[in-house]
Amino acid sequence: MLELARVMAALPDVERLRTTTGPQRAADAARGLGRRRTRRPPPGRARLRRAIGILDRLAPGGASCLRRALLEMALDAGAAEATLVIRLHYQSGRLEGHAWLSSDDGENGPPGLLDLGLTKGPEASPRR
Repeated sequence: MLELARVMAALPDVERLRTTTGPQRAADAARGLGRRRTRRPPPGRARLRRAIGILDRLAPGGASCLRRALLEMALDAGAAEATLVIRLHYQSGRLEGHAWLSSDDGENGPPGLLDLGLTKGPEASPRR
């Protein structure tokens, strides 16, 4: 129950990020939130993912893999350190995508045309 409450509290901010900014900015902001959180052990991460999955299915517009990844990053310090992977592919003549955290075991999705690994934002890199 506590994990559901935490996810519910973070959902509006993460959804705003997901729908109003690009994936790099959304990932950077979610990381900033997550770095202030506790690093959960594997059973705790699994509980967090279950809570995220429940609320993600009920969110407006239905389930979103990007929303799930951003929520996990925003709520766990370990997830905040993971690379956000976005894979683009064609399916039935349409460009589609899938997003997941590099720390997720076996979550690779379908073969992709393009894989993007979003780690840290431009603020963290020196400008040349």
